[in-house]
Amino acid sequence: MLSPDEERELREKVRRELEEAEAERIRQKRLLEEQEEKKRLEQERERIILEEKEKFYEERGLHKYVNHFGRVEWLTPEEIEARKKKVVRRKRANSKHSKHHSRPAR
Repeated sequence: MLSPDEERELREKVRRELEEAEAERIRQKRLLEEQEEKKRLEQERERIILEEKEKFYEERGLHKYVNHFGRVEWLTPEEIEARKKKVVRRKRANSKHSKHHSRPAR
């Protein structure tokens, strides 16, 4: 059986450990909330930047074009048409090239 002093010390120790654990849980929760808020604000900034870029270029008659590297470019309709024709010519040249160099069937 524990003496009254030992029981009191044990209870105080357990209480301190529980309070420390609870304080850590609250700190972690607050940290997570701050990180989520920071991420949300960054996404909001990115959305606004993208909207303004699109508005800026569209006001000048330019259109979004994704090139063969996957990068976005803003081009005039004429530039887009020229790019499309260039891609078609390249594809035709590649298919003709591959036909000339393929091995005959046996």
